[in-house]
Amino acid sequence: MKIGILTFHLPTNFGANLQAFASSRYFASLGHEVVVLNYARQEDLDNSRKASDLQLSAHRDFVRNRLPVTRQVTTPEELADIVAELQLELIVVGADAVWRVPKDDDVYFCKWLFSDERTANIPVVSMSVAHMGNGFSKLSEEHRNAIADCLRKFTFLTVRDEWTRRVVNRDLFGGDEMVKVINPDPVFTLNLDSEEWDSKGIKTKGYYVMTIPLKWSAGHKRGLIRKMWFKAFKRIVNRAGYRLVELPLPEGVSGMTFDYTVPYPIDPAQWFLWIKNAKGFIGLRFHAVVSSFANGTPFFSLDTYSSGGAERSKIHNLLKGTLFESFRVDELISISPWKLFRKMESVRQESVIEERDKKKTDFELNMSRMLATVDGRNKGIENLRDTCTGCFACANACPARAISMPENDEGFYFPRINYQQCVNCGLCEKVCPVLTSSPKHQMQRAFYGYNLSEEERKTSSSGGLFSALASKVMQDGGVVYGSSFSYSPVLRLECHSTGEVTLEELKRSKYVQSYVGDAYARVKADLDKGSKVLFCGTPCQADGLKSYLRREYSNLVTVDFVCHGVPSAAMLREHIDMLKLKDIKFINFRPKKKSWVDDIEIEYGKRQKYTNYWRNDEYFCSFEKARSIRRSCYNCRYCNGERAADITLADFWGYKSYDPSVYDPKGLSLVLANSDKGASFLNEMMEQGNCRLVEIDTKYAEYAYARVRTGNQNGYDLDVRNEFFSLVKQYGYQKALEKKGWFIAKRTRNRITYNVKNKIKSLLSR
Repeated sequence: MKIGILTFHLPTNFGANLQAFASSRYFASLGHEVVVLNYARQEDLDNSRKASDLQLSAHRDFVRNRLPVTRQVTTPEELADIVAELQLELIVVGADAVWRVPKDDDVYFCKWLFSDERTANIPVVSMSVAHMGNGFSKLSEEHRNAIADCLRKFTFLTVRDEWTRRVVNRDLFGGDEMVKVINPDPVFTLNLDSEEWDSKGIKTKGYYVMTIPLKWSAGHKRGLIRKMWFKAFKRIVNRAGYRLVELPLPEGVSGMTFDYTVPYPIDPAQWFLWIKNAKGFIGLRFHAVVSSFANGTPFFSLDTYSSGGAERSKIHNLLKGTLFESFRVDELISISPWKLFRKMESVRQESVIEERDKKKTDFELNMSRMLATVDGRNKGIENLRDTCTGCFACANACPARAISMPENDEGFYFPRINYQQCVNCGLCEKVCPVLTSSPKHQMQRAFYGYNLSEEERKTSSSGGLFSALASKVMQDGGVVYGSSFSYSPVLRLECHSTGEVTLEELKRSKYVQSYVGDAYARVKADLDKGSKVLFCGTPCQADGLKSYLRREYSNLVTVDFVCHGVPSAAMLREHIDMLKLKDIKFINFRPKKKSWVDDIEIEYGKRQKYTNYWRNDEYFCSFEKARSIRRSCYNCRYCNGERAADITLADFWGYKSYDPSVYDPKGLSLVLANSDKGASFLNEMMEQGNCRLVEIDTKYAEYAYARVRTGNQNGYDLDVRNEFFSLVKQYGYQKALEKKGWFIAKRTRNRITYNVKNKIKSLLSR
């Protein structure tokens, strides 16, 4: 789609430049062709902030070199000419405070677009727009009605804060809820790398960055108090081992004595990176706080927008409902320097990232819905690039069979819509677990245990309790669904039932994403026939099934497992090709040759076998280090203890804190009952007597949810992952491993040593 963005991109204002940059970058990342409509207001041309020529050139160069701007125009008529010439298919108004009536003209309400027959049918949306000023009530009734008529023609309306939503609905629509959606600023999606830009000392470590208004220390009494406050704060920061750095405003510097003042010119990206690399930010301006959020940098706001009342403040509206509601004052001297420093030091970066990720997710969901609405089609599911789990709920639900799930360029399954077949029913979005939340369970009871059959335990990855669960359902005449490898014609993991494969093929951990296919539809058919069904899959697949079914079935038991993330089948195929293994017969990631450990074993050719310890195998090691898994796994919504499944399985690594003496090299399972149905099923299991289950305090199971993934927390580094996949696409799998230093050059020697040690241990144990 050809998209034109109409926003404030020209002011000598770091935030204005960054939000335009983030907006254009976001839509381009979705595959759209994007331009920024280079409309110049008089105040943009006049340099209303009166920045120096040196600093003005930095802003102008950023706009010229970093934004996909059109030729510059100064009238609405010229804007319509550009839109018509470029044959744009969507106009996005915003972000930023583009609805500043009566100060600005009506360009940003798009009357010029709707009144020109060449452009009248082009859809228009507002994205994270804000209102500033005294409201629309000061305008004449005729003018208000004209603006309202324009906004009614917008296809999708979102505003940046509750204040704007309330003012627009009250003053323009008589209290009607025309505007409903509050959408975060696009800068929340921005992620810049210091290496891409001239650093200007940005790599300096151990500093707090601060902005202070010009003439802040002017005046006799208050100016003196502010100077004393600043000196005390700087002394506290220095004693803690940090430098205090001034980040200048476009219009000038404060004149206070900092340890370092960043010199002009400084372009918006460098400004953003100074905040990114800081220990914390203190100061004014809305986008400085948004940039702190975007970078996971602790912050404290000098809220100069609150003079008209807190509810009208952009900062107040931004922080409301977050962990940082109290991290703002309208006068720095109202908080003691020591209290402010302690408050900053108490903030965990993970907390900022957690709030950032909520805002980013909200933005992505709103934009997905907006694009789907604009297109008049169910396109939202195709725009969930970072959050789609590939669960297959949409493909199973589509009545027109218009949705396929091919592998993308990284080998992961993503929905693709055939619009010639699509009937625009919207069912795909209604069943998507990302777009529509389904009910979740919390852990009720916890057990550890194992299968009493030595053979079942030996041929399982942990304690063999999946086999026990499955056997019970099958004895009751039911069907079990799980994942088994298909080795021909293409190697991949697929979702099958015991009506298609043996239970033996569904057992064991398989560290690759499963192709669900039409399994959910087959589960529903079995359920509707009255058959008892046990479905086992990843947490997102269990949620996908529940979302697809859209109601509870008493004859369905869902099982998931504690998931580390899923690599793609394409990556596994690349690895096997690198090893030069042909005619694959069997893959076992945890063969229990020694004991309950993580190995890999691949049978191929004529009775040939590749066996290795996971640290000596690139595929297994990349998976274990979380650098080859799906994008959505880096922000997994199921790692916080909320599950769609009735039962969760895992290895009982928690035995170490529970009772080390219960360790058994044959393997132990952890079993969690998440729902009443799951607890009831486990009670029946214990009565049946084919397994041993010991109930434990749930605190010994909490380790299973220890990795709440938000951003880069707990070693899940999305940047490392993205770089690796980029290198694979550019150079191939082996060269990518070599460039990252992950290729195991001594593989043959390591394997021989590993196999010899295993043989000796096996002989000694006899």
